[in-house]
Amino acid sequence: MKVNSNLLPMKAHYFFVFAATAPMLPFLPLVGRQLGIQSGIPLVYTVLPFVGILAKFFAGGVADAKGVHKNLLLGALCITTLGFFSIYFAPGIPKSSVVTVSTNLSLDCSPVASYLRHRHTKEPCGRHDYLATIAEHTLASCTVQCSLSEDSINDGDSQDLCKAWNISLSACQGDLSFTSTIDLYHGEREGTDTYIPIVDVSIFNSTRNRNSDTSVVSVRDRTGTKSSGNGSTNSDGLLDHPVCLSTVRVFKCTGVCQNPALMQYLDAPEVPPTLAQILHYPQFWIFMSLMLVAWSSFASVVTLSDTICFMLIGRHGGEYGRQRVWGSIGWGFCVMLAGALIDTVSGSSADKDYTPAFLLTLALFIMDIASVTRIRLPRAGEETSENTPGPKKSSVMSSCLTCGPLVMQLLSEPRVVVFVISCIVVGASTGALWTYQLMLVEEVAITWNCDFHWIKLLDGLMLGVQCFMGELPFFLLAGVLLKKLGHVMCMTIVIATFGLRFVLYSFVWNPWMFLPIEVLQGLTFGLFYTTMASYASVVARPGTEATMQAMVGAAFEGVGIAIGGSMGGAIFFQYGGQTLFLVLGIFNLIFSVVFAATNWGINKCQPDTAAYHTHYPVLSAEPITSELSSSDAAPVLMRS
Repeated sequence: MKVNSNLLPMKAHYFFVFAATAPMLPFLPLVGRQLGIQSGIPLVYTVLPFVGILAKFFAGGVADAKGVHKNLLLGALCITTLGFFSIYFAPGIPKSSVVTVSTNLSLDCSPVASYLRHRHTKEPCGRHDYLATIAEHTLASCTVQCSLSEDSINDGDSQDLCKAWNISLSACQGDLSFTSTIDLYHGEREGTDTYIPIVDVSIFNSTRNRNSDTSVVSVRDRTGTKSSGNGSTNSDGLLDHPVCLSTVRVFKCTGVCQNPALMQYLDAPEVPPTLAQILHYPQFWIFMSLMLVAWSSFASVVTLSDTICFMLIGRHGGEYGRQRVWGSIGWGFCVMLAGALIDTVSGSSADKDYTPAFLLTLALFIMDIASVTRIRLPRAGEETSENTPGPKKSSVMSSCLTCGPLVMQLLSEPRVVVFVISCIVVGASTGALWTYQLMLVEEVAITWNCDFHWIKLLDGLMLGVQCFMGELPFFLLAGVLLKKLGHVMCMTIVIATFGLRFVLYSFVWNPWMFLPIEVLQGLTFGLFYTTMASYASVVARPGTEATMQAMVGAAFEGVGIAIGGSMGGAIFFQYGGQTLFLVLGIFNLIFSVVFAATNWGINKCQPDTAAYHTHYPVLSAEPITSELSSSDAAPVLMRS
């Protein structure tokens, strides 16, 4: 097979640019959450698409008007490299900003000692078994509130507890609130229960019964030191090693301990800062600014790369799909490599170390810049093919004035409007997928086995399956499917498959079950990729190609992905990942029927359609003519 050497630099560029972003783009929402800006992630991924739109229009307009495609691409690549790598140095929000909610406890008071007891809802992971890490006497202060009603006590009587702790009997009718010091070194785990002995108690909502005639019993607590028992007071005025004459168990208690690691071990939920609070942290604005720089510059890289690719294949021949496929190959290999490296370096740590991903991204971007310098574009005014003139310099304002009316004329056609709306719907689904899919995987993996150490490797394998078993076959088959089925049928298949895919996500309980589902990426990404971009290329009037691609990209990557990032976040963080994808799945299944029915109605009402393109009079409801190959499918997506 003869290799076209003129297109080799373009193939290398696609390989390196998507290989460089593979270790970064999928993991950025997880990086942000690890930095403590979880509540700000929906805002970030709502703003980014619109910034990407502006960058696409600016880069496309300047490139078309001035004919400086290659120089703009090199500049955008340099800015993208700095933007992504700088995120590595972004500071996180202080851990102290996380609010710990009280956890459920029980109070066990016996003739031997008193304990705070917690019943775990599930077996704690080895790496989360905080008590196992305590090697010496470690004290913690806990504020506890217990209900002393009859239905709150399993054994004994509340009056026995109050009498032993020198609390007035009248105060035993309500709640008991106290601050206790506990000894973590002597804490024990028995089955699903954890017992931590109480060293001393300060009761601050009851009146001491100083006239009680209860006897003082000498007991030996679990530390081995002998202390006077029920109701004895130490030099600080605290009840020292409180005990009871008979066993009393109060199971309706809640408590907060001044030890975040202990609270995590006791299954206490953590409440991250709200969006309103995060907006006051400079760390959030640093992260968002770096994301804006990286995202906008990479959006320009995608638009300029596809435009340059079409210029090259117009002059030297070839098909777009055969060039772009190298981007998927680079993405697939490097995302799996990055996932394995992250897990290997991180070990059993709950917080992942993304250093290998950032270094891999930096090295691959440098290689990509070198490959772009080898691309040779036709000179201004030189014809790139029989019917396609090369770029001619004109003012940006003149270009916009010329393209604007033509584009608006297209947007007045019902078929085009319906197709653009479908792109927004797919964009919302893709935005939710890009931002929250890997968070869902972590949710399912931790629920299935909280000692699961290879989450990032699984993430990488999933994205690898998407590329090699999903996207690659459909990059080769998409053109054939479009010729046989047409844009409307292909788009209907895409939306319905999104619905099926998301519904399947909502029922996954074993994280490895995600892998076979990712084969559907071929339809939801590969087929859609070509269908959307092909439609934009077909309906574009001469001289508006880059502008039309930017317009379609605005519907998908702008409005659509912004909706997915914002609304998806509201559902995900409130109700969980599986609920989010179940809702989106049902919506996509319904919309696929509405989309097909609407286009059927338009065909009945408007059977005659104007030719949108001088060479390809293709409608959104008609199959592509035999003249259109996969090379006409210029992509606008930012991810492989």
